[in-house]
Order: sequence, then C-alpha cells, then structure tokens
Amino acid sequence: MKRTLLTWLLLLVLLTGCIPASSSPIQSDPASPADVYPVSVSASSGFTLTSPAVAEGGRLPIEYTCDGSGSTLALDWSGAPAETQSFAVVMHHEAQDGIHWYWVLYDIPANVTSLPTDVSGVGVLGNNINNGLAEYSPPCSQGPGDKTYTYTVYALSAEPQLDLSAEQVTRDVLLAAIQDITLASADLNVVYAREGMTDPAGNPQAGPQGGKNQPTDGAPAYNIEQAISDKAQGMTISYDALAFMTGDLGADSFFPPGKVADFWGFQYLRDNDPSQMGHAGDFLTSAAMNTLSNLTAEQRTELVTLAQSQVDDINAYGYKRFVLMQAFRRLAEGDLPAGTTGLDEDAVKAYSAELYQLDGQISFERAQMMGKIITSLSADQKAYFDAMIGKGMQEWNSVEEPEDIRGLDRDVKVAVMTYAADLYSWYAGSVEADVYFCPERHGTYFGSFYLKDIKAMSDPTYAIPTNLTGDLGEKMLTLLTPEQAGLITSLVDIQKPSLQGIVSTRGQISTELRKFKDGVIADQATVMSLMAQYGTYDGEIIYNMAIHFSQVYQSLTDAQKAELTALRTELLGEQSHPTGAYLYSQAVPMPEIPNTDFLFK
Repeated sequence: MKRTLLTWLLLLVLLTGCIPASSSPIQSDPASPADVYPVSVSASSGFTLTSPAVAEGGRLPIEYTCDGSGSTLALDWSGAPAETQSFAVVMHHEAQDGIHWYWVLYDIPANVTSLPTDVSGVGVLGNNINNGLAEYSPPCSQGPGDKTYTYTVYALSAEPQLDLSAEQVTRDVLLAAIQDITLASADLNVVYAREGMTDPAGNPQAGPQGGKNQPTDGAPAYNIEQAISDKAQGMTISYDALAFMTGDLGADSFFPPGKVADFWGFQYLRDNDPSQMGHAGDFLTSAAMNTLSNLTAEQRTELVTLAQSQVDDINAYGYKRFVLMQAFRRLAEGDLPAGTTGLDEDAVKAYSAELYQLDGQISFERAQMMGKIITSLSADQKAYFDAMIGKGMQEWNSVEEPEDIRGLDRDVKVAVMTYAADLYSWYAGSVEADVYFCPERHGTYFGSFYLKDIKAMSDPTYAIPTNLTGDLGEKMLTLLTPEQAGLITSLVDIQKPSLQGIVSTRGQISTELRKFKDGVIADQATVMSLMAQYGTYDGEIIYNMAIHFSQVYQSLTDAQKAELTALRTELLGEQSHPTGAYLYSQAVPMPEIPNTDFLFK
C-alpha cells in the first residue's frame, strides 16, 4: 500500500480531532475576516490606515495595553471612496482559541477621518470579548511571544442596520451587518509581547506542561487551562447546540476514534508541533511510521496482537454511545416513555460511568502493552525517539511502511497506527501532556464533529476554517431570544465543576497508567474506579446539555428553525444529513438501538 493511501485512511482518524484556532488540517493560515464575511472592497481606492504612534508592523507602545494606561490608539485614514456614508473600526487578534476583539466602533460620521488617543463621543461602541461590555478593552493576551493586533477601518455606503443593544454587537455581528455595504477597508497591524511571559532560558513552554516534548520555536503552547477556559468552552457549547438543534441521530453518531483511550499525550503533541503541522493529514502517519520503523518485528507484533484483541471492544464502545444519543433525541422531540417527565440524571450518569469503564479497560491494556515495549527499547531505539523530540513533523525522518504491517485488516491497521503514534507521544511527553485535551473532548453526543468535519472527510481539498466553531456558534446565538441564548451560555458555569473534576481525574488516571512506562505494574482496580468517576462527570455534563438544548429546541419558532437550518445547509449543502449512521468516522447502516426507557423517569 502506498503511503498516500495510508495517509487517506488515517485521515479518518486525524481530521475528526480537535483543531486549535490557529491551525487547520489542510492549511495553517487562519481564515481572514473576508473569508467569513465577504465584503465588496475597492482595490483601487487607495484607502489607507495609519497611526502617529506606531508604524505598520511596529511595536504597540505599552500605554495602549493592559500593562499601561489602556488608552485607545490614535488612528488616521485617507482615500475613502466618495460614496462613503459612515465608517466603522475594529481591533482584533487571532488567538489560540479563536478571534479576540477588543474594540468595535461604528456609526462614525463620514466627515471623520481620524480618532485621537482615548477617543470618546464619536460613533457607537460595540462590546469586547473580555467583559462583554460596550467599551474598549486593551489587549492583555496571555502567553509568551509576539502577538499581532489588527486595526481595521471600514468605509461604508450606509450606516449599519443593527436591531441589537450595543452590548450585543460583537465583531462578528458588525461584520455580518456591513458585509453588503462595505466599499473599502484598510488594516494596520501592530505587534506586542507582554513582559514576564518567558522563563530565563527563553523557553515559553517550561511552565505547567513540563515533559520533554515541547515546542522550541517560542510559540505559545496549548494547555489544559486554555482548553477549559470559559471562552473555549462557550464557543464549543454554542456550536454543539447548533449541531444538535439542526441535526439528527446519524450526524450525532460521528465521533473521532482518537477520543477513545486518549491518555497518551498525542493531542498535546500535535497541537504543539513546532512546525505547526500537527493537523496536517499525514501527521499521525509520520509519527506512526517513524515509531514502527524504529521498533523490532517482535515489538510490532505486540501492537498487532493487541489491536486484534481490542477491535471488538473499541467498536462496542462506539455502538454503546447510540443509547445516550437516542435518549437525547427522544427528549428533544418530546418522545418520552409513558408515565415519565424527563431524563433521569442518575441513570444517565450511571450509563456514562459504565461506558467509561470500558474505555478504562481498553486504556489499561494499551498502557500495559506500550509500557512493555518502552521498557524493552534499546539504547539506539531510545536515541532515535530522542532525536525526534522537540522537532516538528517536517524535521522527522520520511520512512516507509514496514512489510509486516501491510495488508492488515482495516480496523486492525487503524488501531496499530494509532497505538504507534501514541507510543511515541507517551514516550516523549509527561502527565501534563496526557491530561491535556481539546475543548470539545467531552459532551460529544450532539453532532458537532459531523458538522465540522464531514465536508473535509469527503473532499481532501477542503480546509476547515479555523474560526468555524466560534463563528457559527455566535451566529446561532444571535438568532435566539435572550432567554434561549441564556440557556445555552449558562452551561459554561453549570458544567465547570464537572469539567474541573475531569481534569483532576485524568491526572490521577494518567499518573497511574504511567507506572507501566517506568516498569512498574499499575493498579487496575484504581484505574477502573477512576474511570467510573470520569464517566459520571461526563454524564453530568451531557445531561445538562441535553436538558438545555432540548428546552431551546422546543421553544424555537418556525422562523428560527428555518434560520438555524440555513446555517447548516450553507455549510454542508447536500451533506447536511447522512443517510445512515457512523461507527466513529466510518459510515454504517443505522444500528438497532436497545430500548432507552431506562434513562427516563
């Protein structure tokens, strides 16, 4: 089998994983605002934006940030089209968890061509990402290294028509309102690096991530704090809600296989790849091939044997998920068993705990096997892996698939390749890397992975927009009433204790499993008990999501349903709804689902 074909097979595994806001599986450049909201811009207008305080590409003086007085930057623009009736100004930064906006100012009169420092009394202020208030918020980005902030002025043929309070006017809301009235736009890009964000050695990753497997190019690391931040979780939950309220059971079943038994730091490895190729289609292939080529034939046989023994359990895990998904769909449609009034929270949590114990069994067996291989590595094999650590995928060796791996059954081969990539990331990483997960790791029963990934699965030339989750989630919220939107956004705080419990539990599980890596036997009873607790936390999260999503769904007007469906259709077209279901990312006929009455009370 050629490596290109194997890469496509493994794209089924890789594409359906977490995509950080600053990277994508096909291209690494973030989508520009024009990619999200196309505007008609006059290329010959000569429209320019400057500042007396900083040149294009220059360093933003500290007084305009949270480390100084937090003043707004003085701006000047010229060359606007003659038809201009008003201006708008936006300041944003493409951060790791999406676009952050600090300044939204609109309804600026057409005769205004500059803004002084600390401007007031000109135009109307929209909100900012930091506190949601209609005011300017100075940039205060966390993490080491330079950050680029973009000021954009838009020349408009009319005033934006916004039927919202100023506190509800986000950057995306404004861009949507002006997409058809923008005559020209001009940017000013500035750079700022906060002090005290690097260690004495200049390594920004020597903080809570730890371990050997760290980027070395000075780029900020993705970490668990970012993954569970209110911003990242808010974006994810809103997107989940849109997927659920416009989807169906078949779409809900699409689920990344890499989310099963994922205590090996591979998510951290690819999200923090120094070459920013962690979401390229052949990243997992490259990690796996290097690992397989470094192992002996006997060690590779260990991987194959385990894969053959675990395939049935892995598939069973996927099919057992249908029970919860079906129950949540029944709740949304009001299809309750006779004599019941809603979901039984205790039953949902108990079923989720049982499901995660199956994950625990798979994880324990996998850790036992990988630990056996790692402790048997020769000095040369360790040197090979050590030479990969800290380097990006583009610096790894290009190797061919070993002969004894070719011709394996599809499910077995996917498992073997996954094990191989995980083995390297486990060897190179740390407990902190093992604990790390992407924001959408939990509450995965509502169809958001299908909504995000199915287009890329069928078209390898399609690049998943880096800000897709945030943009569509935000658009969805603008189509809801304040009460409906509040049911969605309140989930961020409601789930927080369970999410923090998951982080703590993952830390304990990862610590126990890593004993195998050090040649010590881990305690299976401890792992299984912790996995049951893990599942209980996730069960509480999905219970609350199902309740809130269903309440919103049942309150939607026909007009709202049509508008929300249009968002899905615009994104996916004929692929909006699958004809069957999915076992992970592989299309299958809709399975026969056991009776779900026991999940109601």
